Amino acid sequence: MDNQNYFAEIARKQLEAREEAKEISNITYKKYVCFMLNEQEYGIDIEYVQEITEICYIRKIIFTPSFLLGVMNLRGSIIAVIDLKQLFNLGITDLKNKNARIIINKHSNKTIAFAVDGIRKIREIANNEIQQPPPTFNEIKTEFVIGMYKTIENTLLVLLNFPEIMSTKEILQLSGETIDDA
Repeated sequence: MDNQNYFAEIARKQLEAREEAKEISNITYKKYVCFMLNEQEYGIDIEYVQEITEICYIRKIIFTPSFLLGVMNLRGSIIAVIDLKQLFNLGITDLKNKNARIIINKHSNKTIAFAVDGIRKIREIANNEIQQPPPTFNEIKTEFVIGMYKTIENTLLVLLNFPEIMSTKEILQLSGETIDDA
């Protein structure tokens, strides 16, 4: 048996074992839309994702924060487009990159779009497979992170706390909500 078939067989057995475990345990699974920012993979709970689109025309707005790329028209709805890399202080998303995408998100009757370097895949992750980030993790604010997951490819996936991101002062100000600094 060659390596490719060997690994395919292992993956098939893992999937079967996972399906059996789902039926007999209290483990819950969630699906995450996984995307890239720089060379790091991030994930967001699929329940907050409305759709994923290619980069389209984004109308720039003057006198706005640098992370706000502008607004886009999605089938008649005007949606703010945020550069997630800039919001996290990770650089600037190259919108001319052929892999760059826009993730349209919905939370508490608010729709907002995030520009990312590319979409990776949809992953189904058990709640008991999510680990807390180490104390040394300082890539982005820890309140934006639910946890981390070691992927089958032996990389770390950072799972984002989308409601927390949507409740940041910067995002709330974009939606016109008043902020109490008290």
